[in-house]
Amino acid sequence: MKEYKELPIVIIGQNYSTSLGVIKALGEAGYRCEVAKRVYHHTPRLASPELKSRYVDRYEYIVTGDDGLMVEKIISGFSDVSAKKILIPTDDYSTALIDRNQEEFSRHFIVPNAKGPYGSASSLMDKHYQKQIVRQFGIMAVDTSVVDCRTKETIVIPDTITYPCFIKPLASAGHSKSLIQKCYSKGELQKALFDIADSNGCQMLVEKYVDIEREYTIPGMAINGQVEIVALFEKSKTGSGNHKGVTICGKVVPANICPSVIEKLKDLIKGIGFQGIFDIELLYSNGKYFFNELNLRNGAAGYALTHSGLNLPALYVDALLGKTIQWGNLLSNLKFGKTFVNEKAALDYYLAGYCSFSEFVRTIRRADIRFITTSNDFKPFLYFLRLIILSVISRYKNKLI
Repeated sequence: MKEYKELPIVIIGQNYSTSLGVIKALGEAGYRCEVAKRVYHHTPRLASPELKSRYVDRYEYIVTGDDGLMVEKIISGFSDVSAKKILIPTDDYSTALIDRNQEEFSRHFIVPNAKGPYGSASSLMDKHYQKQIVRQFGIMAVDTSVVDCRTKETIVIPDTITYPCFIKPLASAGHSKSLIQKCYSKGELQKALFDIADSNGCQMLVEKYVDIEREYTIPGMAINGQVEIVALFEKSKTGSGNHKGVTICGKVVPANICPSVIEKLKDLIKGIGFQGIFDIELLYSNGKYFFNELNLRNGAAGYALTHSGLNLPALYVDALLGKTIQWGNLLSNLKFGKTFVNEKAALDYYLAGYCSFSEFVRTIRRADIRFITTSNDFKPFLYFLRLIILSVISRYKNKLI
């Protein structure tokens, strides 16, 4: 039987930045990683940056849009007959895939799960359902309605909606963030929903609009009935268009700025019976904190906490392997106030035309913490730099046409 330290951790994901943050966190703690990367059409000619991390022993592109084949490829390509490896999802798709195939994956891997009275991880991805649940724990959430936009005929706009309002997909997995938008009137809302029915055909969440003063992401970990939340990421800049709401840069701040809300969020995670790494989106408006959404996976900004002194992915693996975690000692090393940047999100923002190239570079240089550009694992940056160069060349070619 192999020792668990000899077994690599298997990472599943599509976004290279989020996966790389988990890979770096685990690698810095002495764990090795393997990566199952899903792509839709063909194996890319240029390797994705996270796959070139010094902490990745091997990787495999899985070219498929079929969930069954994805499950088969992960089990045949990454399981080990001598012991169960730990499987960590880094996006909504892989979280839902593991959850929908929980029984089959559990025969071969140790996986995150939600086993509580509120249903599985897949059902908990429903943002309307999330808001119904959090209110039961005394957490404020904006009013929402669900509109079925699978066809124009199924669209019924409730009379209770107030304007302006905010719309987004009911479930994130498989839907573009470009669908997120603000509508100022019933006519504008109807047009937006009809356009969605024509192009995407999904269920949409219509939210009461609140004037957001500050936005936070709250990273946390739940294991063996214990939930830990010790820091918040205060967002200073977020993406637009196809990347709307994605954190570009921000700052690590202590969780004690809203202690009563944090305690209620801990009760929420315990209540749904979740085991794993999570992050929660929180809005601050007019002196009140509002729940926005829950992600049952490591968030895109998670590496900022690792760099600040608390390595949640490694602690999660340690706990799964039966190690005792001395939280008091760990928290004394945590340093708040550092700024961070998600270079991929910053690049997407530039390529979409929302900032100049010089502003893109300044955004990266100003940050204390960078997710891709780190001195202890430099090769992913070189591949990211190649992506930048190719993207800039392509953008200028398009301008000349």
